[in-house]
Amino acid sequence: MENGEQKEYSGHSGWVYALAVHGNHLFSGGDDKSIKVWDIESCKMVDDLVAHENGVTCLTFANGDLYTGSYDHYIFTWDLVEIEK
Repeated sequence: MENGEQKEYSGHSGWVYALAVHGNHLFSGGDDKSIKVWDIESCKMVDDLVAHENGVTCLTFANGDLYTGSYDHYIFTWDLVEIEK
């Protein structure tokens, strides 16, 4: 935050391994096998994506999609248009 303001996003039940920002949303991948989608301004969780069988370790964006990787050795593709709905 430019003005030193702090915000708290609470929802994972374990460690958070990855963070990424896309538009007005913060994406977090965690030890609890989930990807949480947060509204940056309100700090409220707006979606909870679950597909991995182990902790989510990385997040990236390309070609209108979210890509997530995990300790389960899989990469999943998520359609950002669907997530925005």
